[in-house]
Amino acid sequence: MGDIRRLVLDASPLIVLTKGGLVDLLARVFSDVYVTPAVLIELEAGAERDNVFKTVSNFHWLHQLPATKLADRLLECGSLGLGESEVLSAALAMPSAAGAMIDDAAARRCARLLDVAFIGTGGFLVLAKRKGLIESVSTALDRVRGAGLWVDEDLANLLKTRAGE
Repeated sequence: MGDIRRLVLDASPLIVLTKGGLVDLLARVFSDVYVTPAVLIELEAGAERDNVFKTVSNFHWLHQLPATKLADRLLECGSLGLGESEVLSAALAMPSAAGAMIDDAAARRCARLLDVAFIGTGGFLVLAKRKGLIESVSTALDRVRGAGLWVDEDLANLLKTRAGE
């Protein structure tokens, strides 16, 4: 993961952290938190199903990035959604200590290929516990799973182990 201080969020982590009541932790862990136009469009498209778009629109700590030219290097990755593509392009364009929060397996493979630092929702929960911001990764995982994040048992157990649970 590296030392990420500035984070560009993909839609899925933002949705499950918001629905799970844990989204405020982002501003306590990272110095700057960004969202791309494509991610906001994804959130707005789901606004009739949930209140995530309305909720995140009110966060003073969540900065909207302008539309970014997609990085040419994304062609090396194959087919990604527009949200993931913008998130990775924005992270690539930022100076050091920037990274992406992505859960999508193809986007994570692409981040590795492009040498973009990244963290997933589960890894973020481990980091939040290490910083003393949550008491239990297990409880937090239950909350984001209840909000729609799919985490298999092997990964859940690995995250709990990394958190010392």
